[in-house]
Parts: sequence; C-alpha cells; structure tokens
Amino acid sequence: MAPGIAIPVQNKAVDSFAFPSSHLKYLRERIPEVTRLLIIGWAGRENHFHDLWKERGASVEQLVVVAGSLAASEDVLAILPTQDYWSNVTRRIPFEGGFSEFVSDRRLEEVFS
Repeated sequence: MAPGIAIPVQNKAVDSFAFPSSHLKYLRERIPEVTRLLIIGWAGRENHFHDLWKERGASVEQLVVVAGSLAASEDVLAILPTQDYWSNVTRRIPFEGGFSEFVSDRRLEEVFS
C-alpha cells in the first residue's frame, strides 16, 4: 500500500479526486440535496470540483469557509461566487481562525444547527 497524495491542480479530470470511487458516487447522488456546505482549508480553484457541483445542480444556501485566517477565508469566498451554481447562496460566512478553533468555539454547532 502507498499513501494517497492530493496535490492542488486547477485543471484535473473529474474522476481524479483523491478518495474512493464509491465516495464520488455517493457525493454525486447527494449534491442536489446539499443546502449547507463547510469548506475547510481549500482555495476553491479546482475546476473539476466546480464542474461536478454545476453538473449535479447544486443549490447551496449557506457557505462557511475555514481557511486558517479571515483573509484566506474571504479569498475563497471571493472566488466561489464567480461560479454560477453558487447563485442560491444567501449566507457566506468566513471564519477567522483554523479548524480546531472553529470546533472548540462551538461555531460548527452554531452554523449548522
């Protein structure tokens, strides 16, 4: 066995996610049901991710980004609205800290309850 390494690349094929194909199948089936999305430490630049969500008819209403700092979270939020399938998003929430802080501050419960 060898470890999987995911290197951020802007233009990857849709089937090149770094997780099992059964997970991708499940994700594809569930995307139309997603109304709240938490993004952790991702720059938002991978086109295959955007293509998948657009293809599956995403209708996310609330988007929370945790990227280590407020500036990094706001950068991701600035990129995502350029994708037309994010047009339903009415709440864009950047978090100023990292994931551990997000969870320990109970923000996860607050945002998704």
